[in-house]
Amino acid sequence: MSDLSADGENQGMEGFYRGDDGQGFTEADGKVLMWPHEEAVSNMIQVPTGYFPRVQKRRGPFDLEDRWTYTVDNAFAYGFFKRLDLEGLYTHPQGPAVSRLCEWCSTNRIMATNFERIVRISDLKDNETNCELCGMIYRSTDLPLRSSQEVVRIYRKDSNLWMDGWSRPILRLCAGLKSPQSIGIGFPILADVGSELHFGLIREWLRACDKDHSDYGCRPRLNPRLPTRVLKVGDDSSPPSLYCSGPDERGKYLALSHCWGILPQDVKENACTYRRNFEARCREIDVSTLPKNFRDAVLVTRKLGIRFVWIDSLCIVQDDDQDWDRESKLMEEVYGSAYCTIAASSAKDSTEGFLCPRDSASFVRVPIPLRAPCSFVELLMTFTAM
Repeated sequence: MSDLSADGENQGMEGFYRGDDGQGFTEADGKVLMWPHEEAVSNMIQVPTGYFPRVQKRRGPFDLEDRWTYTVDNAFAYGFFKRLDLEGLYTHPQGPAVSRLCEWCSTNRIMATNFERIVRISDLKDNETNCELCGMIYRSTDLPLRSSQEVVRIYRKDSNLWMDGWSRPILRLCAGLKSPQSIGIGFPILADVGSELHFGLIREWLRACDKDHSDYGCRPRLNPRLPTRVLKVGDDSSPPSLYCSGPDERGKYLALSHCWGILPQDVKENACTYRRNFEARCREIDVSTLPKNFRDAVLVTRKLGIRFVWIDSLCIVQDDDQDWDRESKLMEEVYGSAYCTIAASSAKDSTEGFLCPRDSASFVRVPIPLRAPCSFVELLMTFTAM
């Protein structure tokens, strides 16, 4: 499974969990392709990012040492740009081709792999209005809280800018396909949620996982048995419907992991299948009546080219004790056999949805001789390992 992730807030990180090849699944040991809500990854995406933060040491499932190493790995990003012919889109973000820079930052020294700068905090503050990069460096750390006469060392390591005494990068660097090898390939801002570029990235993540990750334990069964019922998502011209599978019918499906929340009765009526609406749901479901989480899940399933998605409240008859008892015991198999699971963790209940607008990082463009500009991007990653 790709461990691609971008920088993001910890409040609203979506994901695609890949099961462990049918040998049993829990969200704790499932593989997750982060799909951020507040970005960053978070994110999803610096779309894609060419560097990966990695936890250095794992002692247990949730016992992580809060130390990160950062490596430049452009293999996926390069293939993604080439496959979708995205090089021309690198200039997509709004704003000038090159940002407003002071004399010092406009030199090419800042692009050197061994770059370092010893600077007084007051100099960065004084340049804040005249140089976008000095201002971003000043605001990206705790420098505004320090003595203005203090001197700090800022230096480049791989595709990041660091500051002595700061536990994580203060800025990251990214560029297009023609970037130097030491800089990560990627966009400085996120793709619009639900855009074709956004779904193109997700499809490419899954394609790469299917092709290259058979040894990592995250590749699902190629032709799993369908759950007892699934939602057939249809398309723009045909509405969704509840589909009852045959005894040994097989096929690819997604699953939705979501928080129901405390819902009023009228919303629950639309979010759940009961004996009284079972037959009607098998004929047709008006997608506009479904809670936003479910509508988003239908859209994602369609965009990924999958026919079915499993949603617990729709696929289990909620007022049938026998059905609930039987189907609830199969949930581990349902999630473990899904092609991937959409984790709508940014939504506190079924009505919020997870394909929501998200913040994008600020960035500054710096010219590179004979190449497309490089971007210095603020890091919005504020989560810590638990």
